[in-house]
Amino acid sequence: MTITKHVWLDTDCGIDDALALMILGLSTSVQLVGVSCTYGNNKRSAVERNVTRVLNIIKESCRQRGVKFTMPVLCRGPLDSASDLAFLKTGKGERGKSNDENWHGNDGLGDADFSVHMSSEERKIIDTPIPFSDEAPSVLIKRACVTAKQVTGKNLSVVAIGPFTSLMSIIHLHTDIDLYIMGAGFYPAFKAYSQNKFTTGKIKQYEDSGMTGLLQGNMPECGMPHAEHNIGCDPVAAQVMFNSFDNIRVIDWTLTLVASVSIAEMDELNSKSLVGRFHRSISKHMEDMTRKHGGDYFALCDPLAAMVCCNEAIIEEEMLGSVEVVLEDTPHFGETVFRKNDKGNTRAIFAVSREAVMETLRYTLTK
Repeated sequence: MTITKHVWLDTDCGIDDALALMILGLSTSVQLVGVSCTYGNNKRSAVERNVTRVLNIIKESCRQRGVKFTMPVLCRGPLDSASDLAFLKTGKGERGKSNDENWHGNDGLGDADFSVHMSSEERKIIDTPIPFSDEAPSVLIKRACVTAKQVTGKNLSVVAIGPFTSLMSIIHLHTDIDLYIMGAGFYPAFKAYSQNKFTTGKIKQYEDSGMTGLLQGNMPECGMPHAEHNIGCDPVAAQVMFNSFDNIRVIDWTLTLVASVSIAEMDELNSKSLVGRFHRSISKHMEDMTRKHGGDYFALCDPLAAMVCCNEAIIEEEMLGSVEVVLEDTPHFGETVFRKNDKGNTRAIFAVSREAVMETLRYTLTK
């Protein structure tokens, strides 16, 4: 398959980020040209180690598949930000101190015991050092924008799946970037605008199960019941992003619940392939946490952003509009308000093809 676009990933590499990275790195339709590491699901130093581990898995999987893999440039984004408001508001600091409070585990990859599903040789492979560039992300991304235009004739696609602090350094490149993000929570917009039967049916199931609060956001423990994590970490940066970039596609928190797969389906997909066994190891903690909170789903947060970037045909329903982030100190602090606007810069995705989602997961995890 011909490479259709160049992709840069900005990540706070936790468990779902790792799957998103594997989807992009193993895709035959896009070329992953760079990865910048930011704070969020964990400290940046842990994120750097997690990204290294995932890229080593991708490289080895490509070798086993007989597919060429070009290592993307790696660089360091912002340190743990003073504007990490979601966690400052709790009085806890960066985040919960115990494993049980953190959906990604203390190390960001579920504190996985790789010895259960991986051989000693495979465990050595994942910790092979990969050099990081000393250049600033903005310099590297500007260079990648130029190369993308020369090679593909298109803008560089930036997939941002962590807090949006790091995007502030590339605002000046807004005309050269197509932005795909996992962030925000558009539950009221889903209720007002979505006509997709599957989407509206799934939302009703959550509502009938007394889970309306979950649809609204994933930050109630931080005093932000209407906020989504990546917005809540730096709401001001999020607002600047929504005001500045020309072409934004959003996978929001509500869609990740609507388009989730069951834990049983994910366990089946986590096959005996190298990638599948690696993902089984790191995802166990998140599956256990979901069950602990009464759920039986695997929310495809960041992986959906990667899937949409690789194949926009996966989108079944979306709407053009503009987004405002609530910055006033009220219970709605951090909420993202989507307004329909035919001249807006943001496309909110309300539905994706389940068949295409499953096909992508099978290709990534079972080959």
